[in-house]
Amino acid sequence: MLNKIQPYLKKDAKLDFFWERMNNKKPFKEDQNNYDKPVCLKSRAVDPLFLDSATIKRLSNVKKDWLNIIIENLKPVTRFIKFNDETNCLHSSTDRT
Repeated sequence: MLNKIQPYLKKDAKLDFFWERMNNKKPFKEDQNNYDKPVCLKSRAVDPLFLDSATIKRLSNVKKDWLNIIIENLKPVTRFIKFNDETNCLHSSTDRT
């Protein structure tokens, strides 16, 4: 899909703008007080099953320290991203929907 977009980048300024953002070509910082949009991150915590003798067990049921790691990593995380580019005119500064 991404390869299909590339021929249109130079023809569509808005597409090119977001393409560069997506590929980290636009400077940004995290700023909870001054941001363009909040980004909610999905948890990537994994609690795998394993075979213990003839019994299938979940790792967090055997290793309590792993359970604590899972609990901590399942908490919702929001990043507040502020793009530091001159062409940030695609959205008004009050548009945070």
